[in-house]
Amino acid sequence: MRLLAEFIMGNRSRAVMGISGLGLLSLLMPPLALLSSAAVALIVLRKGFRAGADALLLAALAAGALGFMAVGNGFAVSGYLLLQWLPMVALAAWLRFSRSLSQTLMLALVVGALLILLPLLIPGGADWRGTLAPLEKAFAEANLLDPAGRERVMAVLAEWMTAILAVGFFLQSAIALLLARWWQAMLYNPGGFRSEFHGLRLPRTLAAATLAALALASLDGEGAGSADFLALLLLAGCFFQGLALAHGAVGIRKLNTGWLVTMYLLLFIAMLQTATLLAAAGLADAWLDFRSRLAARKAADETPPND
Repeated sequence: MRLLAEFIMGNRSRAVMGISGLGLLSLLMPPLALLSSAAVALIVLRKGFRAGADALLLAALAAGALGFMAVGNGFAVSGYLLLQWLPMVALAAWLRFSRSLSQTLMLALVVGALLILLPLLIPGGADWRGTLAPLEKAFAEANLLDPAGRERVMAVLAEWMTAILAVGFFLQSAIALLLARWWQAMLYNPGGFRSEFHGLRLPRTLAAATLAALALASLDGEGAGSADFLALLLLAGCFFQGLALAHGAVGIRKLNTGWLVTMYLLLFIAMLQTATLLAAAGLADAWLDFRSRLAARKAADETPPND
């Protein structure tokens, strides 16, 4: 990771090469989109908005030219990559200005909420079933599931597509931003990201909004609605506070890092259950501030008794 970050920050040509190369590879291996987006954010964090925007536009042109030679449609390739990169420029610029991970993650949550509310402004709502028609056709051609099973799967996907896009945007943006911040600290401020992430606390307004969205979702009855989507998005925000709480607690108590390794293994093995527990912990931490309590208890334990 360090070598990749150093390569990207070497000069503009390397930055363009790294961003466009990772972006094109992400078309084949989607997880690499995180590295591509993080590379864009790293340039903005270190060199500013203009440098990041210049590198992004040059990378989009390079990726478009290569995409045209490979598949004959450079505009589609560039457009798809710009949808990933442009939000990172804005979020990284805000983080550079505010120097607050909490505020920046809240901004990403606001954008995710707008993605949920936007279909409500479209007459008739978003036609996700029509958008997913090529996927349904591909399932049928591959003979995946029986017709009734395909119908159920496509109906569920269409119903939850708005939430999938909003939560997916937030998770990718947040992870890429944290990765870029880690790279920045690793190259220019060793140890800085550790203290920043360990102290990450989202505002209590997020916890209140999450509880309100969960209450509204429970009253919605059958079928998924905007309240369900907002609740899922806000719980994703609480999840990152839960992660910060876990890292911070291990750091404060000076516990073995095996605790964190176990947590990430559980996230890999039982993602839904572990993520739900972390989101619940983050939601509670917004009110109870567990890390301050742990730090106070540790300071009391280390204080020598008066004679």
